[in-house]
Amino acid sequence: MFISGIFSRWSFKVCGGQNSDRICVSPRGNIAAFTHEAGRKTNGDGFFFRNFPGTVLAVGDGLSGIPAGEIANRISLQTLQRHTRLNTPLPSVFRRANARILKTAARMGKPAKGMSTTLVAARVVKDRAGIASCGDSRIFLIEENEKVSLLTRDQNDAFDRYQAEYLFEPVVFPMEDPAEYYEMSRKRRNNPLFKCLGMKDPVIFTLEKDVVLRKGSRLLLCTDGLYRYLPYPSFIEILARGESPANTVDKLVKKALANMASSGDNIAVVLYEYCP
Repeated sequence: MFISGIFSRWSFKVCGGQNSDRICVSPRGNIAAFTHEAGRKTNGDGFFFRNFPGTVLAVGDGLSGIPAGEIANRISLQTLQRHTRLNTPLPSVFRRANARILKTAARMGKPAKGMSTTLVAARVVKDRAGIASCGDSRIFLIEENEKVSLLTRDQNDAFDRYQAEYLFEPVVFPMEDPAEYYEMSRKRRNNPLFKCLGMKDPVIFTLEKDVVLRKGSRLLLCTDGLYRYLPYPSFIEILARGESPANTVDKLVKKALANMASSGDNIAVVLYEYCP
């Protein structure tokens, strides 16, 4: 269904309102990305990656059911593309994006009232990855092809209910064994999102320490259109094959789309492999 292609550019961006016509792959082959409207009429999801100078990865999900979600997604990715070149800290870039979304919504008026988007991003410097997130898109760390950790906290009802089960013991991130939470959150259909870009007081989640990468470590960034429709055993099984980023993205997306009904969701995925 999808054709992977090698692009001569070191960066690539497909914003909300657009689809990938193929899997986008960096010249080194260590980054692969894809986004599509899938089960909906328009695509509010998008991705951005840059492999030189410096590595920056991002996906976002412009909220459907709210006007102009794809515009909010486009603004967030454009802001990330522009300001990460200046080495602006990721949380500051997120706040800049949020300010631009609010300003644009105010200028556009009723057609853009409440427009918003999720956003997750990673910046890799040498063997360290810094991450930031707002909403319920996710970043996973994959080591040795099958050891999976969840690096980001969902800002939604599913996570709050999961956290409530632990009472006095806060859930720690990175979440080293996310299987239970992955499946619980995937099966919740009524899952309100509490924070995202486009709100007046977004909460930007970051880890206390950067993630240490080793040769072969992978970062998978995705919107809920992937993990909601891909059971955890299938997710792990595809990752464990250790195929190239392009082939892995192809199989993840195909499996998720096969599980979608006609009322499925948009999807965006970026997979990065650390190759020092």
